Amino acid sequence: TEIKNSVRSQTSIMAGIAIDAAVRAEAEASEMSNESKQAIADAGVQLKAALRTAVGVKADVEAAFENYQEEVQTAMENDSSIEANFVVSVNTEINSQTGAKTIFENAISSTTSADVALTVFATFFSDVQSTSEDNASATSMSSATLEAATNIIILTNLAS
Repeated sequence: TEIKNSVRSQTSIMAGIAIDAAVRAEAEASEMSNESKQAIADAGVQLKAALRTAVGVKADVEAAFENYQEEVQTAMENDSSIEANFVVSVNTEINSQTGAKTIFENAISSTTSADVALTVFATFFSDVQSTSEDNASATSMSSATLEAATNIIILTNLAS
C-alpha cells in the first residue's frame, strides 16, 4: 500500500499540475473576468496543496480533484461571459449514468494498452464536444468562450 500511495501521490501531483495549467490557459483564452480567472488559479493552488497533503491516499486524491472541479465550475457559472445553464447542463449530461464520463471511466478502468486508452479518451472528448454543441444553441456565448468552457469541462472531468 505504501508503494501504491507513493506512485499515486506522484502521478496525481503531475496530473494536477498539467490539468491546472491547461485549465488556466483555457480560462485566459476565454472572455472570463479577471476575478473568474483568479478564482480558477486559486482553485489550482488549492488542488496542488491538497494533492501534496493527500500523500497518495486514494479517497483524498479523488476528493481533491472533485473539489477542484466544483471550484472551477462555480467560477464559470458565476462569470457573466459564460451561461450557468450551459455549464450545469453539460456537466449533468456527461456525468449521468449513460453519459460520456461514465462510459469513459468504465472503459478506461479496463484498458491495458496505450492505444486503447487513446481511443477511449478521443471518444470521451468527442462525446463531450457533441454534448456541448447540443447545449450551445441556447446560449449567446462567443465561440472562443464556448470552446474554452467546453475544454475546461473536459479537463476537470478527466480527473474527478
